[in-house]
Amino acid sequence: MKLNSYDAVILERVYILYSILIKEKENAAYIQETMKIGIQEFRNNKWNQNTNWANDFINLFSITSFVLDETDIKNFLTVIEGGVTQAGQTDLAIKALKNIGTHLPKDKIVALRSYSVKNATTDSSKMDAFEFLKSTREHATQKNKNLNEYVTFLVENFSIKIENFLEELFSFFSFISENSMVQLLINTSRLELDVLNSKLSTIQNVVNKFFMKLDKKQKVQVLFEGIREEIDIEVIISVLLESLDNPSRTNLLNNALSSEDFREKSFRMILLKLCAPSQNNISNMKFTNLLIDMFKENDDDYIIETSEILLHKFKNYRFNKEKKRIAEQIFTTFRNTNLLAKTKLLEVSKEFLLRDTFIEKLKEGFFTEEEEKLIRDTFNLRTKKRAVLGRD
Repeated sequence: MKLNSYDAVILERVYILYSILIKEKENAAYIQETMKIGIQEFRNNKWNQNTNWANDFINLFSITSFVLDETDIKNFLTVIEGGVTQAGQTDLAIKALKNIGTHLPKDKIVALRSYSVKNATTDSSKMDAFEFLKSTREHATQKNKNLNEYVTFLVENFSIKIENFLEELFSFFSFISENSMVQLLINTSRLELDVLNSKLSTIQNVVNKFFMKLDKKQKVQVLFEGIREEIDIEVIISVLLESLDNPSRTNLLNNALSSEDFREKSFRMILLKLCAPSQNNISNMKFTNLLIDMFKENDDDYIIETSEILLHKFKNYRFNKEKKRIAEQIFTTFRNTNLLAKTKLLEVSKEFLLRDTFIEKLKEGFFTEEEEKLIRDTFNLRTKKRAVLGRD
């Protein structure tokens, strides 16, 4: 095991040989002694003279750790936490922790878990850290105050190996915080589209489990924070909303429609878009309240965008008992917008059968000549009707 006799091919054969010999108890003492030689090489700081030797020697711990004395492992850890770490070779250190795993001194594992989380900076070291953390998961407890540390690591890095990380998150934890839920959505939105589509059902299952453990206020907050963090709307719909059953999705949207968190006009615009797939289930009154607030904005471009969304994504929606309220607001908004916005508002009125208010106001001669022409053209009102409407 000495560095000066290192040969990669020979050490590879040693690994294979040890994996066979270790099965017989009588070979344990011999293997232990040879491992002590390598550990002493590490303690003499020879590990940094040949990183290939260091890596290959560390691999041997994956099959020999259980026959080593705790003193030997502690001696090895002294180098890992000292010289190896100080030299910036934390990938090597974390690999060693993974290979020793549950054979580490029990009183060191909690601290070493934190070490691996803090120092895993590359995908390979994060994968090694994951294997180490998973093998020592029984040390992630409320008593040890490191549950959030583990959740954060899994959520922050699940894109490295989606099934493995999310399966561990799903199986080990009964709930996660709303902040972790938001971060899960954020990190999901960063996946390549083809990756997201291929792993969508896996991600939805995890999202559904933890989202449904939140209370009503927390659920709305997760949706709000997702919007505030500018997560793509399609991701929110496919990953969060479509992970829920119809009643749960409807309740979430209705609660969001009632929430003061969504008073900011850009948030209302996104909420409007999120309601589109569930338009036949959400509260008629709450949805109308949202639109009335949106149409009250003194912003022609905003009015135009709101109208276009209604025309393209809500063509089959009916306001039913709320027709009078929304029609009156559209009329009020119409009087204070530019020509393009007026045109869009009239198209909305026509599409959603809300034109009666405009017809009544035509009779009263309420509009300018330009507005009247626009109304007649949009609603296909013949000029000969003017006498009936009181304009001729």
